[in-house]
Amino acid sequence: MPLPTGTFYVELSGGDDTAPCSYRFTIELVNELKVSKLNDYSQGMLSNAPREVFQAMDSVIKDNPSRHMLPVGRSFYSKEFRPNDDLGYGIAASRGF
Repeated sequence: MPLPTGTFYVELSGGDDTAPCSYRFTIELVNELKVSKLNDYSQGMLSNAPREVFQAMDSVIKDNPSRHMLPVGRSFYSKEFRPNDDLGYGIAASRGF
């Protein structure tokens, strides 16, 4: 899905003790991924793996868990504590991947 390009302004209202801030950022297209390279690689038509496509897919796949789980290093752990996770003596098991 293409992102809108251009310069955008964001203004954040200040809290009780904070002054409002404004930011300007620019989105510009610098590269388009050729997903067809992935198909060519899977059919043996390319000898090298399309690394840039794999890196983009990795970012997309990690986006959803990082919204709903706690990222720690290269792993994701549930934010919910379940009573069965308590091992006693201040030790808890963390469910993650």
